[in-house]
Amino acid sequence: MISFGARRIHPVVAPMVERNAFIGGCDGVSVVKNAEFIGEEPAGTMPHALILAYGVGTSITNARVIDFAMDIIEIDGKPLAKRGKMSASKSVLGCSKCFQDKMVPFKKNRRRSILGADRCSCGGRFKELLIPFIQGRKILWDLPKPQAIREYVLEQLPHYDL
Repeated sequence: MISFGARRIHPVVAPMVERNAFIGGCDGVSVVKNAEFIGEEPAGTMPHALILAYGVGTSITNARVIDFAMDIIEIDGKPLAKRGKMSASKSVLGCSKCFQDKMVPFKKNRRRSILGADRCSCGGRFKELLIPFIQGRKILWDLPKPQAIREYVLEQLPHYDL
């Protein structure tokens, strides 16, 4: 499956959409510059009459969102949320064995957890899923190449019902 991002989105955001389509499982991207951005060969484009899976791109970019919320939970370190919502920062943990996830109150030094608290009911261990990339205007680590991220994503997909 090839992403034809330039046909469905504004050219300014096309490189990021094409990168994410590739990481998420598309076999290639059509636009030369977008392919260069991710270090792949462009797949080129074709007439609409030859596209057998026409409309799939829209389905991909409009896929359902899983457990997504943009509620304000904290401002400048002070817990703040609507009534009935869990205020303050949270950590999202994922089990490395069964891929179950859970949300817990954020603790700065979570690595020093209570004995057994990082264990899932399946026997696997929970690990942080949200890792800071930028802190204090400093980039903390190099982002992996799109190919490495894609491989990581594709290894996990069989464990989820989509």
